[in-house]
Amino acid sequence: MIEDVIESQQSLVQTLISMVEATWEHIVCNVEIKPLDDEEIYVDCLALVIYSRDGVLSTEPVRLNSAMTSDFGAIRRAMMTDDSNRNWTGFELRIDRPDRFAFDFNYDPPKRVEGLHDNQSYFRFDTYLDDYKKRLAATAS
Repeated sequence: MIEDVIESQQSLVQTLISMVEATWEHIVCNVEIKPLDDEEIYVDCLALVIYSRDGVLSTEPVRLNSAMTSDFGAIRRAMMTDDSNRNWTGFELRIDRPDRFAFDFNYDPPKRVEGLHDNQSYFRFDTYLDDYKKRLAATAS
């Protein structure tokens, strides 16, 4: 089971990396899922790439393709438990290098898929680059 989870996660990471230019420095992908039935899910995803071009950091949204939903579903299925309260409803994936990434799973009710667009679920991406620069500065000192 754990092998399926790791394989699904690594597949998603590689798919995201393949969708951006080679000058990427950081990718963040925030996913919310609402199960529609046993097989179908509704997915809301925000993804952003930070590029470093000539020493200047900038962001661009990542346009995800429909195959990504399959990757999200594969991870969810690989991690499902018999206790439906322990099945995640979202995650944030941060990628710093192809071999350095982190998934943070969320078990709270999803917000965006229910129409709630607040600072935590949506608008924080407006300031993500500034927050990223602060994290970089903090780790450099």
